[in-house]
Amino acid sequence: MLEVQETPLGHEILNENFYILFGNSNIDYDNYKDILNARLGENLKFQAVDQVHGDGVYVCGEESPEQTEADAILLKEVGQCGIIKTADCLPIALTNSITKEAAIVHAGWRGVYNGILLKALQLFVDQKPENLKLYIGPHISFYSYQVGPDLFNMFAEKFSFLTEGVHFNKDLLSLQHYKLNLQEILITHLETELGSEIYCIRSQINTISHPLFHSFREKGEQAGRNLSFLVKRTS
Repeated sequence: MLEVQETPLGHEILNENFYILFGNSNIDYDNYKDILNARLGENLKFQAVDQVHGDGVYVCGEESPEQTEADAILLKEVGQCGIIKTADCLPIALTNSITKEAAIVHAGWRGVYNGILLKALQLFVDQKPENLKLYIGPHISFYSYQVGPDLFNMFAEKFSFLTEGVHFNKDLLSLQHYKLNLQEILITHLETELGSEIYCIRSQINTISHPLFHSFREKGEQAGRNLSFLVKRTS
């Protein structure tokens, strides 16, 4: 059986430790609680954050307002469900198969640039690469994500590993612009810092062209949001 299942709700990963759903437009703010509770047969503790395209990490269960500014959620207890929303940015789930630690992350270019995934990982007790699993859900693809020279130069100055054809391409239709591969930059940055490759599953869905996923670049302010969920099932 494949680890990732394509369902009418989106892409699901379910095992004894975690449940992950990268939801499509069939799941929204009106129905997600009923759907997830029914899916798992549990009364989940849902936690969203006020996303600000930053690099803050919220530790679920710590005393704080119900809504807090952050772009990553660290799960600490069984039954907690972290929720993030995207509309072209990367929805990410990072888990540890040994300690059952987990984080769900929203990463746009600012999050990738500022190393939000590494900041979430730094809160794990066990950061051994061999125990980590990284899942990246539907987002705008390499070939659709056009950026200007200023943003490209920022990334090129910070990340010396950038390689043409892997992390970026020149835009052949607009030579002043580039296509940036945020997914591969994020993964390479993480593996460079850890000094090792890690297990990673990447979605091949491009939100800007897929009819079931919302895209800000496609519809602007009229775009909805894709909801992604990570549930901690065991301690």
